[in-house]
Amino acid sequence: MRTPIVSAAMLLAVAVVLSAGCTRRSSMQVGGAGDPLSPPSTQPQQLVGTLHGETGGWALAGDGATGRIELDVSRVKSLAKQLDGKRVSVRGMMRDRNFKDRGTVRLLVVDDMRPAPAPGQP
Repeated sequence: MRTPIVSAAMLLAVAVVLSAGCTRRSSMQVGGAGDPLSPPSTQPQQLVGTLHGETGGWALAGDGATGRIELDVSRVKSLAKQLDGKRVSVRGMMRDRNFKDRGTVRLLVVDDMRPAPAPGQP
């Protein structure tokens, strides 16, 4: 009778260990093998978080459930360089961009970027 309980406990332990290595990534890869391609929103998006310039581009570490969003800052590049590492508010449209190495990735094309106050400040 103990064998099924031990087996179930071991399976649960393996599942926990495997899921611990998974990370959440909000920069969505769309249109993968067999995945339906849902169109990006047609409404402007406004997000707040910390701006990070990276080797491969720019990203916003968003507040709360927003997660990490890849950005196209080509329209506000000089401002993005000034605000790198700082908390910002960005506004723009979500678009799908095709990359050779990663396929189609959804990102925010930024039209407006402004410094944002720290959480809890007006």
